[in-house]
Amino acid sequence: MKIDEYLERVFYWSFFSKRERQDRADELRAHLEETVGDFMSRGFNQTDAVETAIQQCGNPSKLRRQLTASAFGISSVWITRIASLFALLFFIFVILTPSVPVFSPSLMLCLAILAIMFSTTRKRKDRWALFIGLAPFCIAYLQSHDRSIFALAEPSTFINQPSILENIFLPSWFLYTSPYFRVVYESFFGLITLYGFGLVLFGWTKNVWSSAVPLIYSIAISVWPVVRDTVKFLLWRTFHDLLFKNPPPLESPNNIILLSVASRLLVLLFVVLTARWFSVRFHRNAMAQAD
Repeated sequence: MKIDEYLERVFYWSFFSKRERQDRADELRAHLEETVGDFMSRGFNQTDAVETAIQQCGNPSKLRRQLTASAFGISSVWITRIASLFALLFFIFVILTPSVPVFSPSLMLCLAILAIMFSTTRKRKDRWALFIGLAPFCIAYLQSHDRSIFALAEPSTFINQPSILENIFLPSWFLYTSPYFRVVYESFFGLITLYGFGLVLFGWTKNVWSSAVPLIYSIAISVWPVVRDTVKFLLWRTFHDLLFKNPPPLESPNNIILLSVASRLLVLLFVVLTARWFSVRFHRNAMAQAD
């Protein structure tokens, strides 16, 4: 095995950024080349020296787990397993449970996203921000637990009982049954809440992308019911009443749904740009004080 091939296997699915991967690969390469030179000075030929040096470094998978555990606090293997577990639970709760499951499918989806984003963080505050970013959604869930906002609730259960926090989610049935002005008016407060909360996270972590965490969760929660309903329609159109006894779900997202998703993407852009502007201002002030 050549050194380049060994390094490629070590950093495969390591979740390191391009720069981190390059720095660690250069460091490991320098160590291997030094070890190879040492073995060659003892009489080994180059091929045997390379193989022996690689064997001393250990199995690529084991070394990858050690490197990622030292960087993330948990190995990349466990990050993948945890994200896969929550993703599996999400699909189980959506597909195999009644209309109002005991556990929230949206929460499982957010936890899967959290596990993936965990690999992009290094500082303790940034990692706490991933968990704290779930706070508005958990509060809304607890606030309306009997009506199961997080779950796939029936429209008749609470369609006439909106609240500000409920509109952070805007479930698909609400979008299908509400006029434009009601969606825009009631979703406005939820989006403003997420915008302000994102800036609070930025002020605490000083990380621009931490401000995007609440909006990322909100976008995921808003999009998946649309995907679910579209898949249901395609299955119904393919298999007809073999699978579904009820009338077919909507064929495709209507303009209100697209407006909801677009509004979240727009607010996500605004919060990132605002946080970046504050970051530049803080940096300039710090440089001015240093001078």
